[in-house]
Amino acid sequence: MNMKEICPCPNLDCPNHGYCDRCVSRHLNQGYLNFCGFNTILPTLRKCIEASPNSPAAEQLQAEIDKKLRAYQKLREKHGLDEENRDRLLKMVADYFNPKS
Repeated sequence: MNMKEICPCPNLDCPNHGYCDRCVSRHLNQGYLNFCGFNTILPTLRKCIEASPNSPAAEQLQAEIDKKLRAYQKLREKHGLDEENRDRLLKMVADYFNPKS
């Protein structure tokens, strides 16, 4: 198995799909999180919002999260992908270098 086979990103048209090094480099250069980075930080962002839900920072974070989730939803719909498969692929990527014995 290789990363190209299990890449969980719904942007299947991207030439960097499945090539983590190129994906991360592109996103770093453009200044925004890639799919895996976003899903890694999402639980922490949600905890920050819960800590002060009515703060301007929480409102801005929530708006950014919503925007990103809408974009991913459109891509999933475009390519006929479901959330269950996304979650399965994210788990496979997380376990890629650290398989459970």
